[in-house]
Amino acid sequence: MRLLLHGNFSWQDTGGGVLALSPDQDRIVLIEETSEILIDKPNLVRFEARRAQVPLGQEEPMPAVTIADLVRATLRHRPDRILVGEVRGPEAFDLLQALNTGHLGSMTTIHANNAEQALTRLAHCVLTANVGLPHRSTREAITLAIHLVVHLARLDSKRVVTEVVRVRGYDPQSDRFVVEAWSPPQAVQEGATA
Repeated sequence: MRLLLHGNFSWQDTGGGVLALSPDQDRIVLIEETSEILIDKPNLVRFEARRAQVPLGQEEPMPAVTIADLVRATLRHRPDRILVGEVRGPEAFDLLQALNTGHLGSMTTIHANNAEQALTRLAHCVLTANVGLPHRSTREAITLAIHLVVHLARLDSKRVVTEVVRVRGYDPQSDRFVVEAWSPPQAVQEGATA
């Protein structure tokens, strides 16, 4: 299952809880722009983006390493799960490609007002990569890659899940994602704590 988390989100509060369910032998690759996410897993590989570095003396300038570069490099590390701290731009295309090659249990965050808008925003981010992928193909690829969208909001100074939807498909006639409210299986609900 692949998950898109969005809204007022904290990896430490929510993403870490989801990852606690991941077996210790899973190779998790964590990609961030700035290292902020604390995950205690034995098979964790961290990648951090960087801006281009100007030379201080006689050395060569160091080129930028983008989130998109790191997502592509991740595939060489045989990840079981890919976590991208936040998707904001063209790296969404590379992430979409990676998710559609069988990396179940992967997660990322994106900012949007509700679950359905998060999918539309992801489509817009993919289009910023300027790879010539048609609008409809982009949306169809998203429905293949993303299974659940969780919307979180801050209410009374607490982060709470306000919406969880299952992505069922894409309707090209209405140009909308087809989503439905999702409830966890009964066994999960009974074991959950508030």
